[in-house]
Amino acid sequence: MDRSPPPFFNQGPSAHARLAFFALLAVVLLVVDSAPGGSRGASPGHRDDALPVQRALLVPRELLSLARDHFSDVSRLRTENAELRRIEATNARALLQAEQLAAENLQLRELLGARDRAAIPTVVAEVLYQTRDPYASKLVLDRGLQHGVLAGQPVIDAHGVVARSRA
Repeated sequence: MDRSPPPFFNQGPSAHARLAFFALLAVVLLVVDSAPGGSRGASPGHRDDALPVQRALLVPRELLSLARDHFSDVSRLRTENAELRRIEATNARALLQAEQLAAENLQLRELLGARDRAAIPTVVAEVLYQTRDPYASKLVLDRGLQHGVLAGQPVIDAHGVVARSRA
């Protein structure tokens, strides 16, 4: 059994050829219309009639533009995020250093206050080593006999007596 259409309907180009021709014609008309001064002679009514078709044919271009903008925004945001993380790490280091300096400054001010309260001549020394043994506490200072520290003198910090010197 033959399923082809009768010869009366086989006249002219095929449906696919007509579809390709009219699609190409629509694209050409869109390009001509979008060119500067392309549709000056057309009446406003004709332009309004073609507007839905024109918008429908421009959807792929708009989608590609949106996708390109999205990916460029994502790339830019990733770059900004990496830069902000680097700045945050730098600021965290600076903040930690500032906090350490503030604590050291406070400790030194307390020591200066303790030195001013002492009625006898004092020698400022730095602790080089301190044992961790809870039963026998020892301090090693950076001052000794050549600096005027004698055996049996008290070692004081900002809070009171800490030890006694052995010279």
